[in-house]
Amino acid sequence: MQPAFIYNFEKTIIHAIEKNNAPGLVANIVLDRELAYSKAFGVSKASVPITSDTIFSIMSISKSFTATAIMQLVEKRVILLDDPVSNYLPYFHIHDEKYKKNPITVKQLLSHTAGFPEYFPIASFQDHNLVNMFRGVPKYNALLENFSEELLGKIKTREDVTRYFAHVKLQYDPGEGWQYCTDAYVIAGDLLEKVSGMTWEEYLHKNIFSNLKLSKTFTDPARLKEEENVTHYYTLIGSELSEMPTPINPICAPAGFIYSTANDMTKYLIAHMDYDDSPLISKESLETMQDMIAVREENVSYGLGWRIRKFHNNKIVEHAGGYPGMAAYVTMIPKKGFAVILFSNCDKVPVKYLSELVTEEYVESLN
Repeated sequence: MQPAFIYNFEKTIIHAIEKNNAPGLVANIVLDRELAYSKAFGVSKASVPITSDTIFSIMSISKSFTATAIMQLVEKRVILLDDPVSNYLPYFHIHDEKYKKNPITVKQLLSHTAGFPEYFPIASFQDHNLVNMFRGVPKYNALLENFSEELLGKIKTREDVTRYFAHVKLQYDPGEGWQYCTDAYVIAGDLLEKVSGMTWEEYLHKNIFSNLKLSKTFTDPARLKEEENVTHYYTLIGSELSEMPTPINPICAPAGFIYSTANDMTKYLIAHMDYDDSPLISKESLETMQDMIAVREENVSYGLGWRIRKFHNNKIVEHAGGYPGMAAYVTMIPKKGFAVILFSNCDKVPVKYLSELVTEEYVESLN
């Protein structure tokens, strides 16, 4: 018999889809590290049913893949988390006095405690569709002025992104605060490439995707044209659905441009909860990634590639992925073997709320 919290969850999903006129959503729930619920609602594109094998952009959930890859190199002792990033990338220099006093470490880079501002989109703005969507929106005017087309055109590689960070103005001393900075993970991708001798794409395919048999998870946007079961993306403009561009930004991929499915993400989250025999990294490395490194507010923190929070003494490990036209959220309670995967092809669906609702009802059902 289906648990009551799953029944309530499904009713809330249906309400959210109807309220927001959303085309589709897919939801998977894991109990005791096994898939216990999988259901797809609506369509991926004009009258094509969405499924748990429909391919989505997962956006910033990609950061956990990059952090996992770095942890594999930490286990091989070719990277140390507390080493300055400049030990591995000698061209990583920041002119800010705060950096000269306190060089940024690998751990600070991955935990968003390096001192970077939230918006430094030298890599994010390589997505020309995103830039075009921001044009004419008042809150983005200053950003667009600071990152001109001429400047963005000079960025050809991830190393170029790392080098450009020399111009960043740190918001606080490294390690003394927290500020989410998407483009920091492009530096992490550059670090992975220089230390491993492989491209970020090659490394992830060999050491994560193939390892877990994630057959529908990939980084090459060209494959989107080869696959049949790929979603389109939509937003509401007034009460009308409008199709949005597919998220594509190869330079920024370590920060947010992996493509996957709900079923593949289920395998991935199970591996991140398998402290005894994960095919990815050791128990100690999993716990390091899930540690509350960056204290943001009471019971809310950030680890390495994961947002961490506490609820009734349970450590909840999660991350969002968002872009105009899509919304994704994944959540785990590793010690309980519980996970939720939510992907929607409409950015108006409150996937974070839905994930929190079912997660907290699950925890309360244990009492």
